[in-house]
Amino acid sequence: MAISKINTVFAKHSRVLFGVITVVIIITFVGFLSPSGLTALFPGGDSEQVGSIFGKKVTYKDVAKEVRLMQIFYLIQMGQLPSADRLSEQAFEIMCWTAAAEARGIRISDQEIADFIIALPQFQKDGKFDQTLFNTFLQEKGVTGEDCDNAIRLMLTLQRVQDEIFNNVIITPNEVELFALQRNAELHPLVAYFNTVDFEKQVNPTDEQLQQYFTECQEGPQPRYIQPAKFKAEIAEISYKTPAILSAAAKSATPEAVKKYYDTNPQQFTNSETGTAEPFDGKGEQMARAAYIAAKAKELALQQARNFADVAFEMVSDAQKDQVEVFRKQAAEYHWPVIATDFFAADAQSIGELAEPKLIEAIARADEAVPVSEPVAGESAVYVGFVSAVQPAQAADFEAVGDQVRHDYLASEADKLAQAAAEEAAKTLQAMTPEELRQAVTDGKPVKFEEKPVISSATQPTTFEAMLTAYTASRLQVGRVSAPETSGNGYMLIYLAERTVPESIAPDQLSFLEALYRQNRQQAAAVEFQNFVGANCFQYKQKGN
Repeated sequence: MAISKINTVFAKHSRVLFGVITVVIIITFVGFLSPSGLTALFPGGDSEQVGSIFGKKVTYKDVAKEVRLMQIFYLIQMGQLPSADRLSEQAFEIMCWTAAAEARGIRISDQEIADFIIALPQFQKDGKFDQTLFNTFLQEKGVTGEDCDNAIRLMLTLQRVQDEIFNNVIITPNEVELFALQRNAELHPLVAYFNTVDFEKQVNPTDEQLQQYFTECQEGPQPRYIQPAKFKAEIAEISYKTPAILSAAAKSATPEAVKKYYDTNPQQFTNSETGTAEPFDGKGEQMARAAYIAAKAKELALQQARNFADVAFEMVSDAQKDQVEVFRKQAAEYHWPVIATDFFAADAQSIGELAEPKLIEAIARADEAVPVSEPVAGESAVYVGFVSAVQPAQAADFEAVGDQVRHDYLASEADKLAQAAAEEAAKTLQAMTPEELRQAVTDGKPVKFEEKPVISSATQPTTFEAMLTAYTASRLQVGRVSAPETSGNGYMLIYLAERTVPESIAPDQLSFLEALYRQNRQQAAAVEFQNFVGANCFQYKQKGN
């Protein structure tokens, strides 16, 4: 057992020699660290297989043991017991990594475990390891010496794997210099576009083709073309010019309030001819008073509408039947007119002459059981809607969406033609020698290339297309052309005309690029190791996931 190695460590450092630590388990570890208790986390039995790791069968019992060791380590290291539920999600992956470490010949010795234990501050007294503290900890937590060893060995193995992945990456000065020169090179790309819209004129669909396209789009549980839900509504209208509201707004227009409004909203009182604000002691005061009253009237109307909506919501909610009559009656008590609408679509921009899209959105969002909308401040009034009838959304008929179907069909078929043209051009150009290709690009045959801005480390692409162009060009040889790439409007081919490499790199920049290159290599090593693990470990999809 590794704990016994602590004796050797102390002897080597002329410390007090402690006896071999042996612990008889009396107290169970809070019930959590019992493998039989942990199996409650998993729907299968102990022996049910959950996957395989390097050809070895892994059961729920194996995963539960791993979780238990992880919990013990967290408790030793941080004094806290993490959720077994959370750790169970990580346990299988950690088992894969430790198995991969074993396959790579990574072993953690008892000596290393002992070194780790005696270095933990919670087990030290007066700067030295205290056996009594450690022994008491194990007894109180119900952890055997063997379990302690295995938990620490597990985590040290993971750390060793990580260290080996990163520390085994060796880079040479020549590599760094080449990377630096490539990164600071200037690229001169040209691009040939195959825009989808340019191919639409080649598409002449028949009625049968459009109908077939529509039918295919409507198949399955989620049809592409949907007729939005439609609503009928009763809409209470609270005009900003309601006499009572205007009167209250005017009464609040004290000189102080008007002046404050003028000062905080100077942009409303700017003379269009001079570009300066009208002076308050002249025309500006009249303008500010009128603007203040209008703004205050809107505020008061919205406040009353909120009160109305709250009351209406409660009364409609309590009503067992005739909810619409309850809404109308409540509006009548406020002396507000109610507009009865015909059916309108949820994505409509207006209801008859009432062009209030936000009101339509609010009505469409209204609660199904209590269909009173939130108040919406419009151009001339505040509105509160009540949904009186609903036609649910449904799959659209071809006649209703025929124009959209034709548009989508043209775009789909034109995209196929654009991609095929790009692939054919790429095939032709890539078969040429560099000299032939350079001449073809110059002549614009078989396709025309456009010169693009020079790409360098100093330039930062701002669009997806620019980033893709830079990425693709950086991986091309000079005088070669790429395979088709997706552009914002179709497809594109990228030709690299020139790569200009600087003669040297500044020392301070070279230091940064060396760190960046090392990081890239370490990431590549980590991916390689992860692929090695993934190729040898398989976790089965569990029931309920």
